[in-house]
Amino acid sequence: MSPLHFVWLYLWTAPHLLLPVVAVSMFRKRLHQDFPIFFAYLAFEFLKFCVLFAIYLRGGPPWLYARIDVLGQAGDVAFRFGILQGLLERPLAGIAALPRSLANLRMGLTTLFVVLPSILVGMFCLRIIDHWTVQSYWIIESLNAAQCGLLVLIFLWYRFWGHRMSRFPFGIALGFGLILGVELLLWAMTGLAQKYWVAADFLHMGTYHAAVLLWLYAACAREAVRSDVPSTPLPQMHDWLADLRRTTQL
Repeated sequence: MSPLHFVWLYLWTAPHLLLPVVAVSMFRKRLHQDFPIFFAYLAFEFLKFCVLFAIYLRGGPPWLYARIDVLGQAGDVAFRFGILQGLLERPLAGIAALPRSLANLRMGLTTLFVVLPSILVGMFCLRIIDHWTVQSYWIIESLNAAQCGLLVLIFLWYRFWGHRMSRFPFGIALGFGLILGVELLLWAMTGLAQKYWVAADFLHMGTYHAAVLLWLYAACAREAVRSDVPSTPLPQMHDWLADLRRTTQL
């Protein structure tokens, strides 16, 4: 085994073997109750790795590996949308009665950040439509672009409510930001990534490794005890909600 292949194998296996450690750390601190979708995502990622690694070791056909990889990435996209939606709703967890108008506003913004990037990336990639797997990757990368937009929206949303992210949700968001940002960059530079595919593969796997280490640190680090209720005074919060109701009824 060459040193380059050893490093590649390490970057593929090491972060996935750390995923159960992150899950155990979450379980010990009862974080799985606050972030159940992320907890399920860790289990799904580890199971997907086990299946793909078994195919790799047994020398399975490339088409089987590619199909399972596409299905696994589609599952990742679905899980990430659920995780990001949970982060988007977290600043409002302390409000007992959330108006329906605010929920409709959140749904509209989510739809905007899904549809618009999908159209833009799709127009850029229309030339590669002759294979099922390539089409599936195109759709996945389009949705990854949408999720990058949602991450930006989440940070702006927290700032709007004057709510400071605690360490663990901040680690989740930052980790996904690293993963999605690098994936989107490599997809945008398709020709360059294909020419230097070894370096692109190493960059992709190294970024995922860094994200998993970030999640592990966020799950293990001691968090200061504080309230999740937004820092906005209660009378002012009621005024904002009343103004929002009147605006949506116009």
